[in-house]
Amino acid sequence: TRWTETAEEAFGESGAKGRAGELLILNILQEQSIPAIDLEEDRHKQVRGLDIQTEKYSLDVKTNLHRGTFFIEVDPLGWLFHHSKISDIIVHIDPDTKEIVWYRREVAKSKLRINCIRPLVRIHEGNFKPEWMSRSWDDLFTLLRS
Repeated sequence: TRWTETAEEAFGESGAKGRAGELLILNILQEQSIPAIDLEEDRHKQVRGLDIQTEKYSLDVKTNLHRGTFFIEVDPLGWLFHHSKISDIIVHIDPDTKEIVWYRREVAKSKLRINCIRPLVRIHEGNFKPEWMSRSWDDLFTLLRS
């Protein structure tokens, strides 16, 4: 696979949307005085699911949150279970509303099962798991500052 300079080059409109989500989170972290490094140009880290690095945590940003609903990829080769993906935290964001859902990768892996037949789990109000998922920016800021 050929490496491209930008996500938009690699993935078209969805890549541009993903990049917009990363930039939005970077800007919000900066406003909160949380140091963060943009990893867009680091190929090695990008292929490992690392979009943003804070002092202690790495974030994988997904811009697939819409009206409180999002999908988690549970295929063994998908972004949650693939052995090469190593980010600490996955953040789903709606770039239009700035709504987020986030969780720790290892916790999600312990709560969900690999499924080749149904590679996506749809998360919505009815099956949202507040014991391991959060919709709170403040909770994310607290964790990143700890």
